[in-house]
Amino acid sequence: MRTTVSDVSVLWAAPDHPALVAAAVDVAAADGHTYLARLISSPPGEGRPPLVSDLFRGSLEADYPATAGYVLHLSHFHHPWTHRGYAGWCLSAARALERVFQDGLTLWRRDRRNEAAYELGRATHLLVDVWIPHHAAGVAGCGHGEFEGWLADGGRWRDFAPGSGGRYQWQAVFHPPRAGPPHVLDWRSPADWVDLAAHESFPWYELYLNLCRHPEARDAFPRAAAHLVPGAVRYLAGFLHYFFTLALDDPFPGDRPGWGAARGREP
Repeated sequence: MRTTVSDVSVLWAAPDHPALVAAAVDVAAADGHTYLARLISSPPGEGRPPLVSDLFRGSLEADYPATAGYVLHLSHFHHPWTHRGYAGWCLSAARALERVFQDGLTLWRRDRRNEAAYELGRATHLLVDVWIPHHAAGVAGCGHGEFEGWLADGGRWRDFAPGSGGRYQWQAVFHPPRAGPPHVLDWRSPADWVDLAAHESFPWYELYLNLCRHPEARDAFPRAAAHLVPGAVRYLAGFLHYFFTLALDDPFPGDRPGWGAARGREP
């Protein structure tokens, strides 16, 4: 796979989001979903560029206000229990992703596949962001920049990236710390991919990475990364596959599905 997707030149200033997408496609290929690399690396029609360029560009431009793909930064957050965005009141990443995901499917079915890939890239950005615990907590400070910077420094996140084991068809149940109904999540809901990411990452903020409360938070960075980076890449692989199982009339029958169950675990 790396010879088809990762060789595409990424010319933007901060290539980590496109690189994470490429890592997820590698995982899907290792799990038997080889169609994904072939699909995004091949031009969708005469005179059209390969989908991977638009997929990567969408995953990056979701962060940049000067681009058509920008998603308001306040909507890059999702609290697992309140389902709210930044500071507990903005539109959450789950709702934003749901809209972008459906736009992508609509464009694909209208044979506007490069535009669809761009929207899918925007959706991947929102999903990956919520694997950062501060995005799940809805806070911009308290170690947020420090943890993201530590992961990005020299591509350090790659040291924790998995080579296989994507999560494709899963269910998960998370029980609230106090009274209230459990959250029952399922892979067939686009928003639930974000909610699961928030449930997985939020406890790391509360217990270890809140620098405002835990002065020693930096010491926990490697342990948090060892849990969060594999989770982000494996579920991103499943999310990409999920989109194309809906978009394609006849998903490639030669692929072998990978199976993974999420159980609502705590760090």
